[in-house]
Amino acid sequence: MPVPAPGVVTSLLADANNGDHRAMESLLAIIYPELRRIAGALMRKERPGHTQQSTALVHEAFMRLFDGVPIPWADSRGFLVGAAREMRRTLADHGRRNRRQKRSHHLATELPAQLPFDPKDPLDVITVDQALTVLN
Repeated sequence: MPVPAPGVVTSLLADANNGDHRAMESLLAIIYPELRRIAGALMRKERPGHTQQSTALVHEAFMRLFDGVPIPWADSRGFLVGAAREMRRTLADHGRRNRRQKRSHHLATELPAQLPFDPKDPLDVITVDQALTVLN
């Protein structure tokens, strides 16, 4: 794809921030190769076998940038810096989710709906203490 004329991307950014969906589509078509290049560079720094893909990373970052409060981008360079930042955040969020799932899978414990407990009975207190020790 040929390089757009100066100011075209900046103009499309402003229109996309104002809710113009055609401008957003045109912007994505123009800037997509550069976003893919950035995503590829970030993915090469990740561990082998990472479950996130470059394409998904580009799309997630793009949606984050245009979801919510409009950001008045000064130019395409500022937008690309913002997109790279959102891609890194997406990767960090993905990593946190995976670690949380790995840590919490063994914590699922089924307890009976009704537990008979008498705080005056020392055996019940010992049983509760043992149960808490197991859960730690």
